[in-house]
Amino acid sequence: MERKSSRKQTYETVVKRGHRKPSPLSFDQKRLWDLHHQNPELPTYNVYTTFRLQGPLDAEAMEYACNTVARRHEIWRTTYEEIDGQVMQKVARFLTLPLPLVDLRHFPEDEREEELNRLIREEIRKPIDLQRGPVVRFKLFQLQDEEHVMSFVIHHIAHDRVSFTILFEELTAYYRTYLTDEPPRVPDPAVQYADYAHWQQRYLESEVADAQLAYWQQQLAGAPFVLQLPTDYPRPPVQTFEGKRIFFEVPERLAMGIKELAQREGATTFMLLLAVYDVLLYRYSGQEDLLVGTPFANRKQPEVARTLGYFLTSTVMRAQVSGHLRFRELLERVRHQVLGAMEYQGLPLQLLVDKLLPSPDPSRFPIFQAMFVYLNYPGEKNLILHNGLTMTDEGFDAETSRYDLTVTFDESATAFRGFLEYNPLLHEATTAQGMVEDLLALLAGIVEHPEWSLDQYSLSERATRARDLTI
Repeated sequence: MERKSSRKQTYETVVKRGHRKPSPLSFDQKRLWDLHHQNPELPTYNVYTTFRLQGPLDAEAMEYACNTVARRHEIWRTTYEEIDGQVMQKVARFLTLPLPLVDLRHFPEDEREEELNRLIREEIRKPIDLQRGPVVRFKLFQLQDEEHVMSFVIHHIAHDRVSFTILFEELTAYYRTYLTDEPPRVPDPAVQYADYAHWQQRYLESEVADAQLAYWQQQLAGAPFVLQLPTDYPRPPVQTFEGKRIFFEVPERLAMGIKELAQREGATTFMLLLAVYDVLLYRYSGQEDLLVGTPFANRKQPEVARTLGYFLTSTVMRAQVSGHLRFRELLERVRHQVLGAMEYQGLPLQLLVDKLLPSPDPSRFPIFQAMFVYLNYPGEKNLILHNGLTMTDEGFDAETSRYDLTVTFDESATAFRGFLEYNPLLHEATTAQGMVEDLLALLAGIVEHPEWSLDQYSLSERATRARDLTI
């Protein structure tokens, strides 16, 4: 299954277009445009976060910060339309984003968070009109005199996970600038997203892209494109995108053990956690050939490092396992898979889908149905803006999911937090909660006994029953 690359993948520099004409979409943008127009009323591809602000907030300064980000990054000012049969992106020269305030102080204190969550969920689930725009919106909710929560919602066509980190840094910088006249300590983006889209169009016609496709076709030759994970309910004939999340924390001592084990084995923490997820899926499904998707930043060129937009690409990791395989052996296989994927991460997933699954099953995500996400972006998630105001980037459950099962780990300096996202039309909440408990049990067992074979680790009766259903 492994193949040594014959040459290092290289990428030409992304350069500025130097014009304001409509531009083609990137390949992944085009895919999201097509998916959006299949169900424009659904919020499936709305991405979001919430910022909790504690201390004396200047709402005018925050609105200035939001609009300064829009001024710096074309992608927020972009709309999409068909011109002569081709979807194009058009950049407006100006965009003014309002920051409406919803005062919740009149609610009883013990009901405010519940009302806040209801309103944020409502905000997240509102459709975004890609043709009229804007593709991004903010809203401010006041809980107490010096406590606010700001919601941020944007269509995935304009945003990825690295963009969250850039956004967090720029909002805090320009909030301080407005109040203090201090110069912002964030560099300007070297290029805009449409510059990247123009570059990608040429890249996908090159020999380098052909080599990428050949690599992934070889990696996935003979692989099963269906995860045989038992479900509590019959699968709907068409994918529903319903979702629920169960949040969890990895104790600090166990988190340190995970990092130390990865270092001893010559792997990264990402590799180790992905291997543990493979074990969980194997133990629940009994399937010995597994495909797991994972997002890669896909920002190899330094000039796109500070650009907001959708660069992320979903990469497929294949794990071939057995009950007699030792965890250390699995980790070594995963390490080789990840290193190859890092080198060949520039191929849009849809191109691979088109080659391998010309008639995909509408009831499930194509190629893989389990996703693994690992977040360890540099930068603080809790910053002091000005005059004692703190800003914390928080998670939120909008009750949507693109996959049957997703496990996300978010690494801090000393610990991990995360969540398991599942489809409630496939799995009961008790089943999902059991998976979380078994995941944590696997982590503890593997840190203590990495030399054990995969069938030796103790899991709940629920995992055993689930596996028995598939054998």
